[in-house]
Amino acid sequence: MFFSTRNSNLCISASKAILMGISEDGGLFLPYNIPKIEVNNDLLKLSYCDLACLILKPYFDDFDEDELKKAIALAYSKENFDNKIFGIKSFNNFSFLELFYGPTATFKDMALSLLPYLMEIASKKEKNKKTIKVLTATSGDTGSAALANFKNAKNIKLIVLYPNNGISLTQERQMLSYTSSSSRAYALNGANFDDCQTLVKKTLEKENNNFILSSANSINIGRLLPQIVYYYAAYINLVNEKTINLGDKINVVVPTGNFGNILSCYLAKKMGLPIDKLVVASNENNVLTDFFRTGIYDDNREFKKTNSPSMDILVSSNLERLLYLVLKDDHKVCKLMKELKEKRIFKLEKEDFIKLNDFISYSVNEDETLSSIKDLYYSSNYLIDPHTSVAYGAFLKFEKENNKNNLHTLVVSTASPFKFPETIAKALGILYLDETDALHKVSEDTEIEIPYQVLKTLENKTKKIVINSNDYKNLIFKKETVTIKTPATSANLGCGFDVCGVALSLYNTFEFEINNKDELIGFSEKDTKDNLVLKAYQYVFNKYNFNYVPVKITSKEINIYEARGLGSSASCIVSGVLMANHVLGEYFDKKELVTIASEIEGHPDNVAPCIYGSFVTSYKKANEYTSIQYEINKDIHFILCVSDFELLTKTAREVLPHEMNYKDVVYNTSRIINLPSALKEGNLPLLKDLLDDRIHTPYRINLITDAEKIKNIAFMNNLPFAISGAGSSLLILSKDDEIIKKLKDEIYHVHYNFYDLKIDKVGATIEVKYHE
Repeated sequence: MFFSTRNSNLCISASKAILMGISEDGGLFLPYNIPKIEVNNDLLKLSYCDLACLILKPYFDDFDEDELKKAIALAYSKENFDNKIFGIKSFNNFSFLELFYGPTATFKDMALSLLPYLMEIASKKEKNKKTIKVLTATSGDTGSAALANFKNAKNIKLIVLYPNNGISLTQERQMLSYTSSSSRAYALNGANFDDCQTLVKKTLEKENNNFILSSANSINIGRLLPQIVYYYAAYINLVNEKTINLGDKINVVVPTGNFGNILSCYLAKKMGLPIDKLVVASNENNVLTDFFRTGIYDDNREFKKTNSPSMDILVSSNLERLLYLVLKDDHKVCKLMKELKEKRIFKLEKEDFIKLNDFISYSVNEDETLSSIKDLYYSSNYLIDPHTSVAYGAFLKFEKENNKNNLHTLVVSTASPFKFPETIAKALGILYLDETDALHKVSEDTEIEIPYQVLKTLENKTKKIVINSNDYKNLIFKKETVTIKTPATSANLGCGFDVCGVALSLYNTFEFEINNKDELIGFSEKDTKDNLVLKAYQYVFNKYNFNYVPVKITSKEINIYEARGLGSSASCIVSGVLMANHVLGEYFDKKELVTIASEIEGHPDNVAPCIYGSFVTSYKKANEYTSIQYEINKDIHFILCVSDFELLTKTAREVLPHEMNYKDVVYNTSRIINLPSALKEGNLPLLKDLLDDRIHTPYRINLITDAEKIKNIAFMNNLPFAISGAGSSLLILSKDDEIIKKLKDEIYHVHYNFYDLKIDKVGATIEVKYHE
């Protein structure tokens, strides 16, 4: 059972505490009872999973042992921890506890691999049928670990918030690489981690009846408690390796930002793990060092961006838990937290301050961080990341000041050095061009392989989305209606057979809303039965094995004629693909969207201009399409002549010869080379010649009623003429308003619908509106 640091009379189950994340009063949950688990010979034989079950079962007392064991086995499986779960690197009087073997090469994986399973079990126990929205703030590593480990969680949506330009590029890439249909990271504009954390905590306190809000930060007790396990496991390893004797006390140094990792260590000590001093290692944001030296917590100071960004924190949330554990008084905790919120400072009474004597703290500046990386590497051929370097620097200071303390010291190593390649390169004096170059240069110079977890980040294709606080609230609390508007497209353009197309100012508009089931509104019976918009939307999820998100699609406005060579199918396909991409947090860039849409359509000539706008040529290489967008002269009008006659692509292709005359192919090829420049310049005489192709117009024109008449009207006015795509619509290009009026009258008598269109320069657009 658990209670709030601000209300010790509160009594809730472990399941409820995990789902809530924080208490309704803003406090953090703590267990009523901290079990005693002494390290003995029996513990020395346990596997990591068995040890985790032994330690966690007393806390999660409403969990069945079998379901807890299953969750632990899944969390620490070979799939998540391919090489090993943790490592120990020992030197003379100290050892590094390596916690970077999980999916994202950071210690956050150690607990976040388990949290999704704990949440799923808790949700069942609470008989919850609502969606769980997990809100997480990150200074770099928590976000990646949460996104990686929650990606397959059922009925859980994860929203990660990080400070824009406040983390390393590698950390950002890694987070974005784990974008999925249920998980996304967003950069908060003009913010630091404290701003992100404050916004998340305020949001978690808000009442809501539509879904459950929770957190994956260490403010969630389900994230905090699993971290106890690796301190026990490390101690057992030191004993089994005969580095220490069973029962020997050790010191532990933890690089500290939000105070969760070291608080887990403190809980391990209270449970019976033989720990003497807990050394709090801070960077230049040394609010904790000052606190443990003076008893005054004062965040009225400059926030510094350092080379250990995950520790760039001034408000350490989990300190509140420590305050309760030493003060045993929820009223005092409430008073202190109120002072911190209102005045940004609080001071412990002298009798309370002395209760913190288990802790000692040191701060390490940026230069010292770089020096420690360099010195350790060149003296011991051992490479550490900047956060571990802060811990190592603090250890050196602790050892110098406490030379009578001859105990072995465990220094917690929290991340792979390759997550911070620029800092490592600077420390080792390696010249580099950018962060990616630094990554490879560090690997080459040290002859250490880049971890696969970091290599994967280089493949990231998800773009960053920067938001403000209002955007964040909308993402969480409001429903969204997405309107996608796609332009008509004319493909082929005479000599550009199956290669190019142009976007025109005629549009289809579809409206999308996330729904509990797929639903189609406003479509004809024919379009409902085999709906191309929905099929394209579903195709993306099936192709990439994303968790499917049902959608309601409403047909708002249809102006693109079907089976007329105007890209009606491309319009539907692109709309569905773009909505899927929106739901997936803009996972794909335009190039990949063209490739996906072309797989469905069969060719890119319509979908590429529909996505990019303007005039686009496309070619395929290695199963992906590359598209090039060109400008079109602003004075050109595209006169669209649309008959009532449908012409299916299948029919249009059947009339083409199976073999082409060599001279005709050369004729067309020579002309397509000049098409982009002619369109840009608006050179109508040249365009008239270029669009007069020999590959498909001579064969298709006889399929279209009165097409020869339209062609003759164009030629009599010395204007370019083309059949639009594989359909029955015809195009005439002009720049003269008087001639266009004349054309309208002449074409009207041939019984064609007449449209005076301009080029669409932007392609498909997405508009998102939020509502209650």
